[in-house]
Amino acid sequence: DDEGGVKKGGGMWESIFGGGKEEQSSTSTSLSSSSKKKKKKSDDNANEEVKQNRQGVLNLFTLLSTRYTSMEEKQQLAILFSLISKPKLQPVKEIKGLLGE
Repeated sequence: DDEGGVKKGGGMWESIFGGGKEEQSSTSTSLSSSSKKKKKKSDDNANEEVKQNRQGVLNLFTLLSTRYTSMEEKQQLAILFSLISKPKLQPVKEIKGLLGE
């Protein structure tokens, strides 16, 4: 089984690289927990960005709705803000309130 100190059947490779399996496992575990932390941060950043974008839309809606007060202008504002492609950013309640006045 032993030829000049080298085991047949990949024993040398196992002795060199096989011993690192536990270390590799702990490294991959720490990497995955690090990846989870990064993912959580990116999710938090995305949520914060959506909040900021929504607030910007609401600010613009308020500004325009105070400027344009006739029923026809309000309808045009409703159409304008309904064209926003991301549903989370659309001021649905505000539009309903504007048209219900």
